Amino acid sequence: MATATFNNITQFGSSAAGTDAGWGDIGAGPGAGTNTDDFIEGIDSWGGRKTANGRGIEYSAAASVDMSTTETHIYVWINCKSIGALDLISNGGLSLQVSSTSGGGNNYRTFYIGGSDVTQAGWQSYIIDPTLPGSVADTGTFNAASVISIGVVLQLAGTVGGTSDNILMDVIRYSTGPYVTGGTSGDRLLWSDIASADSENAYGIIQQRSGVYFIGGQMALGAPPATSGDCYLDDVAEILVWEPKEYYDGTNFASSLSPGFNGFIVQEGTGTTDIEDGNLVGTGDERSGTAGSLFQKAAGGISGSDTTNSDTLKLSIEGAITAVDFHGSSFKRFDDTVTLSSDATDGPNHVYAGVVFDDCAQVDVGLTLIRNNVFSAHSQSITEGALLWNNNINIKNTSFLANAVAVEHEQAGTFTYDNLTFSDNTYDILNTSNGAVTASATNGSNPSIAKVFNAGTSTTDVATSNTLTLTNIQSGSEVAIVSQSSFRELITGSEQIANPPGTFTYIRPYPGFDQNVDIIVHALDYEYYILSTTLENSNQSFQISQTSDRNYDNPD
Repeated sequence: MATATFNNITQFGSSAAGTDAGWGDIGAGPGAGTNTDDFIEGIDSWGGRKTANGRGIEYSAAASVDMSTTETHIYVWINCKSIGALDLISNGGLSLQVSSTSGGGNNYRTFYIGGSDVTQAGWQSYIIDPTLPGSVADTGTFNAASVISIGVVLQLAGTVGGTSDNILMDVIRYSTGPYVTGGTSGDRLLWSDIASADSENAYGIIQQRSGVYFIGGQMALGAPPATSGDCYLDDVAEILVWEPKEYYDGTNFASSLSPGFNGFIVQEGTGTTDIEDGNLVGTGDERSGTAGSLFQKAAGGISGSDTTNSDTLKLSIEGAITAVDFHGSSFKRFDDTVTLSSDATDGPNHVYAGVVFDDCAQVDVGLTLIRNNVFSAHSQSITEGALLWNNNINIKNTSFLANAVAVEHEQAGTFTYDNLTFSDNTYDILNTSNGAVTASATNGSNPSIAKVFNAGTSTTDVATSNTLTLTNIQSGSEVAIVSQSSFRELITGSEQIANPPGTFTYIRPYPGFDQNVDIIVHALDYEYYILSTTLENSNQSFQISQTSDRNYDNPD
């Protein structure tokens, strides 16, 4: 079994040391102490019985920590055993207090993180950016560059029952973005290995519950640039859910994470990052996938009245990475940014086969290979497409279903749509280039000129064509294709001669509707041959069976 390692996540002071040092109370009342019966990390937690408003527990480090730098987040474990007695979250039922003064002091910021209307029983991992606005005005002068105390405070609306500790805290950490390394090419990580490493150290980043992996904040695979560390992962058919990390900001539920911090990131430093999900099936342009994992953001927030998850979720495949392959995987509600590799060397080696992007933000596929994917339910606005096209895109055999806008072109030019199918989109194409775009639709591609939105001075043309192939045809045969409705011939004289021997190929424009036609083949020494069929918006091939004309006498 491969071993996963979490990096770039630091303990706040000695909060996991298993001693009383640094731990204390907030407010008056019975003093708290170590609890060796109920803990999440090490050998004990710090707990107390708090039955009056404004009381709680806290940890003060020996030295302050600068948490004002970009994306620094606090990770803290809290277990409130009297949720039913708390006031509502909007009234500060359970609040996190981050202080610049030891012992809680008089210079702190308050974040409302729970209440009787928020079901968070048992040990919960809270993640918060202390530079975010507090739920109420700061007490005194809070300085995020000098955080020395972190605690939890209760506001009660009911009676606390029992006699045991009703509020506990355990290890506190902080990070600007944890990342995972581990595995080898011969012994690759599974998601269960990563969750086990978290469980053993109580990081509170990924937890497995009932066969589902719940993630909080950033999940990064691989070391960041200029940093050593390998990451090899290969797994199938898992479910990973980014659960909401929210607080009540005094007016509404809001994300407790800084913008862009919630996400699935793949990166590579000076080592090797090699990530694969699902099983590849097929070859060439027919590549697809099975048993891929589901990666998604939870739909709802932390309360029943909070029906929308305030967090946004990003997918970022950053820079030059050895291998990133998703086969049959699904990404759902990645509503921040979705950026695949544009690295000229490694990007084209990344394969997304049979992948579904559902209800996601615009996907910038970069230089990755896209085969048999589905882009669906992109409905953020008509100002961007589900897919952002680029001049070096490598995409075939892909569907766009029920999007506000399917494909966006930021660059002018002529581009080949190869078996790209469109269904139930408000707009199939959005042109924001302020120039001319021609979509050359082939091999069954069906973008509609009626579903083109031209922004600014943009112009767009859709030119649809397919290939008709007749096989087993006699060399020198003349071919005519005649419409059954208008009796007009659809091809010109220069296209009528079968060449090379045995095959006739005709690249035909698709007029926007299927056509019933007669394919007529005539050759000396052979009987007149007629095939009645329907020309569809796809490549078609027919075998011709010409019969020798026994009554024909060639004068030559």
